[in-house]
Amino acid sequence: MAFGGTPADLRLAFDRLGKALEPLGVGYRDVFWSSVYPLTRPVADQVRELRFDYYNRQRPPASTFLLFEGLPSLDATVAVEVIAAQ
Repeated sequence: MAFGGTPADLRLAFDRLGKALEPLGVGYRDVFWSSVYPLTRPVADQVRELRFDYYNRQRPPASTFLLFEGLPSLDATVAVEVIAAQ
């Protein structure tokens, strides 16, 4: 999850997610499914712009973008869920 709407906040969330994948032996190159749950359209637009700094642009994961009204944390602005396999 990201806890702010700036590009730096969103990058921090993607960086943290990448670190969570590492111990499992996978990384963003192995992501084949991505779900993004933004609370606002501006946050969704920012995620759309920066996600390919992480995902493979040549072989992007199947993705869903669903505007949400609430997330598990009251301070969160977006949640990202991925499925990866080697």
